Amino acid sequence: MSEHDQCIHTGLTGRLLLENSLLNKGTAFSIEERSELDLHGLLPPRVESMEEQCRRAYKSFSIKPTPILKHIYLRSLQDTNETLFYALLQRHLRK
Repeated sequence: MSEHDQCIHTGLTGRLLLENSLLNKGTAFSIEERSELDLHGLLPPRVESMEEQCRRAYKSFSIKPTPILKHIYLRSLQDTNETLFYALLQRHLRK
């Protein structure tokens, strides 16, 4: 089973789902997931792959001028979207 084939069942929908950092995957929710989970209007309209989100997040991380600001950025990301946080770490662990 690939990363994209995995399914997590939850009773959370809408804002409650997005507020759960373990389940939130931001703009990587597909159109079908957005409909099923009542997320329309709560996310930007553009659907992004996890890879696109990682590139954007890494760019934001990279422009932080100090290690403490980079740490603060990563902690904030973990607090809001653990799916993206761990995907970013997997892709850039050495950095």
